[in-house]
Amino acid sequence: MIIYLLKLMKWATFAKSWDIDELYSKVKRIFDDKDLSKSLSKRAYETMCNQWDSDVAAERFIALVNSILNKESTDLFKDGPCSPA
Repeated sequence: MIIYLLKLMKWATFAKSWDIDELYSKVKRIFDDKDLSKSLSKRAYETMCNQWDSDVAAERFIALVNSILNKESTDLFKDGPCSPA
């Protein structure tokens, strides 16, 4: 969840570096800045409702299975259900 919040803050480089001090400072900023926390919460909620919806997941799963069966690329989605981890 923390990595997701940082991604929303456009600090995706953290996920690659795993710098614990940087993680601490960014998470602390989220806790200290109530407006930022509220904004991130709202965007996370919208993402869960729109992108991680069961209908979206089912459609993506079917597309992924079809790609596997047809021996096509499985790199179909940038993020969300059935995206590369």
